[in-house]
Amino acid sequence: MGRISRSWRAFQSLSWPERRALVRTLALLPLTVASLRVLGFRRTQALLVPDEPSGNPRADLLAAQALARIVHGAAPWSPLPANCLPRALILLRLLRREGLPAELRLGVGKPGGEFSAHAWVEHSGVPLAEPENSARTFAPLDVTSLSNHT
Repeated sequence: MGRISRSWRAFQSLSWPERRALVRTLALLPLTVASLRVLGFRRTQALLVPDEPSGNPRADLLAAQALARIVHGAAPWSPLPANCLPRALILLRLLRREGLPAELRLGVGKPGGEFSAHAWVEHSGVPLAEPENSARTFAPLDVTSLSNHT
């Protein structure tokens, strides 16, 4: 069975809100990658991500994990390679628009002995769509100080 037919069946199994999230993600991935290259992190974050969740914030880990799976599943379909940073920014946007509180985390580490940076999103302190050890592999930076400077 081909990749496209498997993907089509997976798409059909999604609920309508999940389908909307997938379509938004597929549209936002190349735009976010391009914006990060042209405008940089701070301006892209300011354009893309609301400061706070919309409406009444709700702690719903299952809904947050479902959105994370959609964003990470869509990334291979992006026409521009979407590494962890654009995926994290888009996930943060979708979560906050759904009223789900979430925080962007940027971290640095030396997995495998080589310096590396990583971006991920946490909901109520739980990393979303991340391997179990990534939060321990990367030391988080203070992102609020990055986003408050113009």
